[in-house]
Amino acid sequence: GPFQLFYSGNNPDSQKLADAIRSSVVETLQPENTRELKKADANIYLLSKTTVPAVLVECGFLSNAEEREKLQSKAYQKQVAAAIVQGLIRYVRENG
Repeated sequence: GPFQLFYSGNNPDSQKLADAIRSSVVETLQPENTRELKKADANIYLLSKTTVPAVLVECGFLSNAEEREKLQSKAYQKQVAAAIVQGLIRYVRENG
């Protein structure tokens, strides 16, 4: 399934960071992903407590057999990591 990104509401740069990562994921892995970014609420403890730019990238569900198989693949793990890193690089370049 499509990645889901949550961002902390405690720092305005969190949404910018989440958007940069989401854009990279859509461009490189999931062009069909139309999921919106979600502002985290108190249910995501870490994001509700941090003050630095912070996001949570949900890469798939282990309860879904197809997603679990992909997530166990070293090649797919590298693709996911590369997409997230490219998003981080984009964020730094745009917000340096």
